[in-house]
Amino acid sequence: MTVTDSHALALVQNLYAAWTERDMEAFFAHVHDDIVYVLHLDPALIPMGGEHRGRDAFRAVLDQFNATFSYLRFNRSLFRQSGDVVSLRVHYSCLHKASGQILSGSYTANITIRDRQIVRIEEFPDQAFVEAFFRLIAASSTRPGEEKR
Repeated sequence: MTVTDSHALALVQNLYAAWTERDMEAFFAHVHDDIVYVLHLDPALIPMGGEHRGRDAFRAVLDQFNATFSYLRFNRSLFRQSGDVVSLRVHYSCLHKASGQILSGSYTANITIRDRQIVRIEEFPDQAFVEAFFRLIAASSTRPGEEKR
């Protein structure tokens, strides 16, 4: 089923409003049970990276984000809308709780909607930049004599 542009846009706006408020119940009200979430980062370096299938796996990833980071800024704008896919540009700054370091950047998110639910979210951050940030955090958290990544 193809959704109307206004419905797709409203659905995505509601999803991100719930995320901004950390209202996970409202957030997941928009998400299909069999959602596919893809974060284009190396899962060997960043456990949240890679492809995650199903509502439980997606919730676990978001719980890990919330445990790892505090968001300082999270702004989004409509980039493109075509049929069932809404593409957004997101600008963020977040505090890495364990290190106190701030990660700032942007990413593109492609969100696919079917039958009035979100079935796929694919995020494209600056992979080299984000992975370098995590390597820096890992290196700074090792003690003398320990192996660094």
